[in-house]
Amino acid sequence: MATVLDRVKKLLMDHFGASEADAGDRSKKFQEDLGLDELDVVELIMACEEEFGLAISDDEADHVPTIGDLVDLIEKKFGN
Repeated sequence: MATVLDRVKKLLMDHFGASEADAGDRSKKFQEDLGLDELDVVELIMACEEEFGLAISDDEADHVPTIGDLVDLIEKKFGN
């Protein structure tokens, strides 16, 4: 079974053209390192909500500047 990181990585690669190396690096920042703009980040959050079947509030989304932060938030919501 794919990990949360694997699934987020696939979304970044498929929807935003991120390289496999960048998309799998938990320390990468969405805007500064991956070049996503604010709308891209919103689209990523929405894609994660659909992929994982959960809701991420605007406040929560404001506190996930990196891939690792987003993965941690999703894992927390799953109770892992």
